Amino acid sequence: MNSKRASDPDEKSPRSEGSGVRAATRARTTSDPELGMSRDARMLQKLAEAEALLRDMSATDDRWRLLQTALHRKDEGLLDAILSTLRAP
Repeated sequence: MNSKRASDPDEKSPRSEGSGVRAATRARTTSDPELGMSRDARMLQKLAEAEALLRDMSATDDRWRLLQTALHRKDEGLLDAILSTLRAP
């Protein structure tokens, strides 16, 4: 019978040091400038960026409609997804 214990180094749980979840959290806290901002401040910044991008985009661009919808709904998740594709590398 092969039983693994939670303390085995091969066992990866969200609480173990080898977990990708923990590593991703650490990476985000060190490189994400939005973390120290309040939700309202983050939203204002994203809404302003989205409005500026809309002014420069063609209405025939498929992302224009998505961005406009995200603005009207104030949908932070959708804004994040669209803005990440539109931001310069």
